[in-house]
Amino acid sequence: AAVAGGTVLTGALDERDPGRSWHRHGRLDLAKLDAFAGAEISSVDAERWLTGLGFGIDRVDRPGSGIWRVTVPSWRYYDFPPRPEPPHEVYPQDLYEEVLRIYGFDRISAALPAIPGSDAPKPEYQIRRERARQQLAASGYVETVHFAFLDPARDAAFPSLRPDAKPLRLANPLSEQYSVLRRSLAPNLVETARFNQRRGLAAVRMFEIATVFYEAGPGEIPDQPEHVGLVCGGRVGSPWQREMDLDLFDIKGTIEALAADFGVHLEVRPADLPGLLSGSSAELVRETQVVGYFGRVEEEEGYPLYVAEVATSALAGGNPSLAIVIPSRYPGVSADLTLTHSLETPWAEIDRAIRELRPPDLVSWDLKVRYRGQGVPEGAVNTTISF
Repeated sequence: AAVAGGTVLTGALDERDPGRSWHRHGRLDLAKLDAFAGAEISSVDAERWLTGLGFGIDRVDRPGSGIWRVTVPSWRYYDFPPRPEPPHEVYPQDLYEEVLRIYGFDRISAALPAIPGSDAPKPEYQIRRERARQQLAASGYVETVHFAFLDPARDAAFPSLRPDAKPLRLANPLSEQYSVLRRSLAPNLVETARFNQRRGLAAVRMFEIATVFYEAGPGEIPDQPEHVGLVCGGRVGSPWQREMDLDLFDIKGTIEALAADFGVHLEVRPADLPGLLSGSSAELVRETQVVGYFGRVEEEEGYPLYVAEVATSALAGGNPSLAIVIPSRYPGVSADLTLTHSLETPWAEIDRAIRELRPPDLVSWDLKVRYRGQGVPEGAVNTTISF
C-alpha cells in the first residue's frame, strides 16, 4: 500500500456464498478414453493418477460398465468449464487430458485418423456440380473461386437471371468494392480475366460454379440458386500448330456441349443484355423459361472477352442417352446447303423447323455461316447449314 500510495483500512471483508459448491462433476468412459488416446490405458493406472491429482472417483453409477463419476477438486474449479446444458457436467475431453498428461503424449504413436465412408449417397445437386466441373475442365477451362460480394457498379453492369431482384447490401462491408452480394457470376469472372489479360496472358478460359443471391422478402434468408459461369477470349494454339482466336461460337459450343452431357436442349434466343455487345448476345431458354445467357463483353481491353452464365438447375431432368448406336454399313454423307431468306427469320426458327421435320437418316446439322454482302438482296441473308 505504501508503494502504491494507498491507505490500509481497519477491519476485513469476508463475503461467502454458503450455497455454492466448489466441486464440479463429470463422467469418464474408459472405452472412449482409449479411443480418444489411440492407446490402451490401464484402468488401474488411470484411477491411481486421477486420485493422486485430487480427483474423486465413484463407481456406484453403473458398476462394471467402465464409466466413472469423477469429482473435480475445488482448487481446479476454474480449469474445468461446465457444459451449458443440464446437468452442467464438465467436458470428458478435459478429464482425458488429465490422464494423458501422466500417461505421456510421447507414448502415443502417430497415426492418421480413419476416414469413414459417406453417411449417405451424394445428393443430386452435388453430382450435377461435379459432372459440370469435369465437363468444363475437359473443354479446356480452369476453375476459379471469387468472393461472393462486389461493388454495386460492377453488379449492375452485367445481366442477372432475375433482373427485378435488387442487390442485397452488406450491413458491415469491408469496403464499397465489396458492399453487395453478387446476383451474377459474370462481373467477377470478367474482372479476373482482365487481370490476367493486362499481364500479357494470350488467352483465358475460366469457369466458376457458385451460388448467387436474390432477395426473398423482408427478414427472410436470400434465395441462393447455384449457377455456372464462363469467360473466354484471346488466341489459343502455337505457331507450329493451328492458332485460333476464341469467339462467340466457342463459348456457345461449350454451353451446348455442357447441356448435351446432361441430355438437355437449351434454345438460343437473341436478346439485348446489359454489359454485352448488341447483336452478339443471346438468352438460353429451356421450356419457355430463361435459364442463362451468353455474349460478347461490350467494354474491351485488348482482345474481346465472351461470357456465359446458366443456372445449374436447368441441367437437371435431362435424358443423356447411353445407348450404343451401331454404325451404318454405308459411308456417311455430308453436305452444305445455303438458303437465302429474310433477315427477320432467325437461326433459331430454322433450327426448330429442321428438328421437327428431319428424316430418320439425318444425324446432325450445324449453322456454318450467315452472310450479308455482295450478291445478297437487300433485307435478306444467306445461311449455310452443314448436314
